[in-house]
Amino acid sequence: MRPHVTSSSQITKLQTWGWGVYITEPWHIANGEKYIIFVPGTLTINQRITVDEGGFLFFAAKEGIKIDDSVGNPPTASPTGDIEGIYITDGEFDTGMGNKQLIIEGTVVAKSLKQDRDLGVDNDLYPAVQF
Repeated sequence: MRPHVTSSSQITKLQTWGWGVYITEPWHIANGEKYIIFVPGTLTINQRITVDEGGFLFFAAKEGIKIDDSVGNPPTASPTGDIEGIYITDGEFDTGMGNKQLIIEGTVVAKSLKQDRDLGVDNDLYPAVQF
């Protein structure tokens, strides 16, 4: 069984491969848009996801959620959200590696959490991953 999402122009932002779903373009959820997406495999997020006030985005991924290393921005004291929404998995939530600061605005529930981002000399000034 493949993930099923009903009509929206935003559906072009999702690609399925086997049992997984990949976010391959930036995705913006506007006020009034609501998405509940079940993924029987792994959700891989390769781009920024933003949700306006009044919008709703929920992912449930059975096997895990992986954030690509390229998602995020250089460290800053006033960061904006890179990944927004509600993310639940029965597997691992992997924030990726690399030297970009990742800001998650919303909720994450997972069996385990893997955080391997490293900001180098900025580690003492900023969190590599912020929820």
